[in-house]
Amino acid sequence: MFKFKKQERLCNKVLIKELFSKNKNFFSFPFKILWKKVDLKTSYNSKILIAVPKKKFKKALDRNLLKRRTREAYRLNKSNFYEFLKKKDEKIIFVLFYISNKILDYQTIEKSIIEILNKFENEITR
Repeated sequence: MFKFKKQERLCNKVLIKELFSKNKNFFSFPFKILWKKVDLKTSYNSKILIAVPKKKFKKALDRNLLKRRTREAYRLNKSNFYEFLKKKDEKIIFVLFYISNKILDYQTIEKSIIEILNKFENEITR
């Protein structure tokens, strides 16, 4: 359960375009989240895309570090979220945009990811 497989990543260009055109969004520092309910044909209930802008972090080293920290925090905390989605029979796609200007430590990012997953549960139940 603690793996982060290719099927969980949002790679389909059509889905990405659809997500950016019709979406819901919210903020949870240091992330901006765009999300949408969709009908996925995979066994996973959600797909995620993690984006760190080149405009704020010129060095690929910094962008990759932030993406790695975000992926790891998501990987370790997604199990309860997946159970919730399975129970509600919902499938979603979402993008996490890193919006902070500073490179934050892992604990801060993990706390934010947990908060985001809880907000998703509130948003979906509405």
